[in-house]
Amino acid sequence: DVRIPANPADLKNNRPIFNWEDVPGATGYVLQIAYNDRFTSLFWSKTVTQSVFFPPGDLPRGRALYWRFYPKFGSTSGEKSEPWLLYTATPPSVPGLASPSSGALLRDFTPRLN
Repeated sequence: DVRIPANPADLKNNRPIFNWEDVPGATGYVLQIAYNDRFTSLFWSKTVTQSVFFPPGDLPRGRALYWRFYPKFGSTSGEKSEPWLLYTATPPSVPGLASPSSGALLRDFTPRLN
């Protein structure tokens, strides 16, 4: 079973590429990400046309999540893949400028930024 991210995966960023092997005859896929391995608490479920998916936004920070996919054959669905585990990253927050204040008029060409 070749899938990305691996099982288990420690993500370096929270917008990973999801990729899996094509299923012959599939017209699309459903990709699911859940908070538990029974998929009773879904984060999201997306229908996609290819066996690769680039999330439009970040996954929740610092969480254990499970992902799986299943193929679609027109109006019927194929067998669900085994759930795989991933751990999302907890990146540091973006620093903010303390001084000088935004729009400040400076008299020095080498201001101290804090």
